[in-house]
Amino acid sequence: MTSTLLLAGVLAWVQGIFEASADFGNMSPHGVIALSI
Repeated sequence: MTSTLLLAGVLAWVQGIFEASADFGNMSPHGVIALSI
């Protein structure tokens, strides 16, 4: 159960990075890191 909650948290964090990158209109270093995961 704990690993499932952790995975959900990571996915939400990555999704937030994608949304932030889209708002900036460019591929920020954080966006590149998210793509690498």
